[in-house]
Amino acid sequence: MSNYVVTQGTSLIAGAFMPLGQVGVYSLGVQFASSLTVGANAVSNAVHPYVQSAFVKRDFEGMGISVARTTKLYTLTTIIGSFVVYFAVFPVLHFFKHSSTPSLALFSMLMLYYFLFYLQSSFAAYIADMNEIPYMKSFVITSVIFLLISPISLSLSGGNAEIFVVVAVVCQLVYNNWKWPMFFLSIKLASN
Repeated sequence: MSNYVVTQGTSLIAGAFMPLGQVGVYSLGVQFASSLTVGANAVSNAVHPYVQSAFVKRDFEGMGISVARTTKLYTLTTIIGSFVVYFAVFPVLHFFKHSSTPSLALFSMLMLYYFLFYLQSSFAAYIADMNEIPYMKSFVITSVIFLLISPISLSLSGGNAEIFVVVAVVCQLVYNNWKWPMFFLSIKLASN
């Protein structure tokens, strides 16, 4: 839900404050970055039944090992997928339509944003697997702050898509990207 709201909000903001050509390039980058990270995150989604079962059985060591392996696989899949898209798919797109291919800077920032977003979302879901839901307020606050700050950043930067994505990354790094992995770890350690 939070990702849908932010994605729809960012599309509206991008459309209002970026030049039309830049919106197209940004949108194409978003499609590739979100598809890659959603695909890579499928492994994290598949491990939820095990995390729930391990929590019920009080097997915190097994749960921690499973989450660590899943996180490593998610990271590796995202990195490999990013290289494949940028160095194999984008050259083909560039050949057919040069003006719509995202730059390395924009695509890298979008990949970083979506990687971090789905990483924190995975840890939030693992926390929910342990019957805790402390993160909703922070996700909403972070999203609202981003939606308020992004038009200002776009106005000041002349519609620069890279600045737009940097603001999104910073909004997530300030709290959500360190809080929820640490919260999961604290529950796991306290339960041992």
